[in-house]
Amino acid sequence: MRGAEFLEVLTRLIGVDEAARCARRISSPSALDEIFHGQITNTEALAFYVYSTANGWHSYINEQLWSGRPDPDVVAFAQVLDAGLGKIVPITGKQATVYRGYHAADMAAFEAHYVPDGIVTFPAFTSASFSEAGAFGGNVLFIIRALNGRAIWWLSPNFHEEEALLPTGCRFRVIDKEFLSVGSEPVKLVIVLQEIDQRP
Repeated sequence: MRGAEFLEVLTRLIGVDEAARCARRISSPSALDEIFHGQITNTEALAFYVYSTANGWHSYINEQLWSGRPDPDVVAFAQVLDAGLGKIVPITGKQATVYRGYHAADMAAFEAHYVPDGIVTFPAFTSASFSEAGAFGGNVLFIIRALNGRAIWWLSPNFHEEEALLPTGCRFRVIDKEFLSVGSEPVKLVIVLQEIDQRP
């Protein structure tokens, strides 16, 4: 997608003023098709910036993608961000195991969706941490053996050096799950996932 077209998408998603403010952090509107770093364009860098800014746009984007009927502008945004992710070398080796915290309103109902040896698909982006301590709290801990995780701290406005991001549509095999309890009360659900598709 060309930079001018993406800026129109962004304007519809987050408003004229916010889109202009974010764009100024990356480049002038006329330079959005130029290279930001390596193979990543200014347009893709702008998508990373908007996604990871503290204003919470990532929550809206991911809620839309999980809904099954996302707004067309959210789909267009996701395509640009996915394209940028595809240009970053995936994390390999020991660091490819990442951690994600999540809060489930009903742990038992949530746990039922994760059947050992079953396959689950995450239609949205998946933010994670290289360290368990950075897994953003909650009563569910995902331990993900990722094949497509990318380190994005250098594209984030907040420079969280432990942040990793997985693209949309990742598929995982459920390796294990376990409730951690205090006394007889379950307090945390731990789910181990193995990503099954390596992307080029």
